[in-house]
Amino acid sequence: MFTTSPGRTTSRRFSFTASKPGSTYLCSLDGTAFTTCASPRTFSGLSVGNHELKVKARDAFGNIQAVPTSKSFKVVGDTTSPKVIGIKFPKKSKIAKVKVRFKSNESGVTFTCKLNKAKARKCKAPWMTPKLKKGRNTIAIQATDEAGNKSKAVKRFIKRTARQK
Repeated sequence: MFTTSPGRTTSRRFSFTASKPGSTYLCSLDGTAFTTCASPRTFSGLSVGNHELKVKARDAFGNIQAVPTSKSFKVVGDTTSPKVIGIKFPKKSKIAKVKVRFKSNESGVTFTCKLNKAKARKCKAPWMTPKLKKGRNTIAIQATDEAGNKSKAVKRFIKRTARQK
């Protein structure tokens, strides 16, 4: 009997059980030779497409299951780009650095942030901007998901005004 982890990742975790206590297992993924494996077993770096896992149980006396139990499954490529959402920041500021809050519609994403024409750098929310120039400043935030899909860079503007004396 199999149970497997769902999802659109290129990894799958399988658990399997045998009817005889103390059994060990032999596994074959996509027609490879059977090798010793344990339950649960995670396969990583799977290509997009159809796959088949076959498992044979070996009892305490060394008897091996003649016909393997098999599980077919498909790895679906994630082509959906994440989105940067919930951006909160002051539209005008008299101070040189401001805090920008944001998140994504997907979990497990990484972000890059950019101020004006500077190079985009990895960042986390909330992001404290580098020093703002006087006048209009452009911030850009981009999200990248675990499958490597990138969001469009979301641009917003912050105006730095002069401090009143």
